[in-house]
Amino acid sequence: MNISKFATALLLVIAFQFFVVNTYAQIDPAVAKAQKKAEKARKKAEKDAMRQHLVDLYNGTATEEDAPSKAPKPPKEKKATATKEKKDKAPKEKNSGLDYGAQKTAKTNTKEPKYKEATPVTKPAKEAVVKAQSTVRTPPPAYNLMSAPTGQCKYSYNTIDEFTAKRKIATANQSLFTYTEEELRKFMKEKEFLTCNGFISEIAGIKILNMEFIFDSPYAKQEYGPIQSGSSLIIRLINGETVALEAQQFDPGTKNLQKLKTYYSNVYLIPPKAEKELRKAEVDAVRMVWGTGYEDYEVYELDFFIDQFNCLDAAN
Repeated sequence: MNISKFATALLLVIAFQFFVVNTYAQIDPAVAKAQKKAEKARKKAEKDAMRQHLVDLYNGTATEEDAPSKAPKPPKEKKATATKEKKDKAPKEKNSGLDYGAQKTAKTNTKEPKYKEATPVTKPAKEAVVKAQSTVRTPPPAYNLMSAPTGQCKYSYNTIDEFTAKRKIATANQSLFTYTEEELRKFMKEKEFLTCNGFISEIAGIKILNMEFIFDSPYAKQEYGPIQSGSSLIIRLINGETVALEAQQFDPGTKNLQKLKTYYSNVYLIPPKAEKELRKAEVDAVRMVWGTGYEDYEVYELDFFIDQFNCLDAAN
């Protein structure tokens, strides 16, 4: 307890001496050095007093109330320095809360924008579209066979088109011709290298020939190439007349590695003049134009087109 009081008294004496020296002593290097020395002594005395107080607390000979109070630091005396001439500056105008945003905007607008503003795209006004009530449409099942009055016709579908409210008819898929080169027959055995199937569909009086070509080889695309849109399918009739139809779409061919086959399909529009010719004579041969050239195929289903048109007439 006595040691703590002695340390406190010592700190007060040192602080008083430091105050007297700073008050009456002239500011010179010697005095500044003495001040630094006194400051070091003061800090050391504070540390020693605090360390001793902690020891006393540990031994039970002191309490928290007996903690030494730190002597206030003497105010530092400002060093005399040569006054610098201050340049006269124009007083800054204070921005009020109302015009601050406008001034700030004016300031930022003086700089050129880093990126040019994108010109807005004016979208044309959308035309009013009358939406019909949604109805659940059940597509006709594939090859839903329906017998015509003759008892020989079969149809893929025979129904009313919901959009045009007109009859939509398609005959059943039928074989048109098969083809295998003589050199391949010993390897193909009972299979055919190329099988061509087709059927005719009609909607709103427009007739379309739907063709499917199946190659029993996964390498047919390299040999035949694609079917180009606008390429010809030339049909030669028994009477010597020829009818040329144009492919309506491009088909590069589809290779099926699991079945080792290649598939092509396309549609050919049948104009009224071509329909008239196909109705009155049987088919003799077909010339198919591929991407790499053309190839002629002999047709064994001579009544293919006559039967197809008759079945369409029977359904109508």
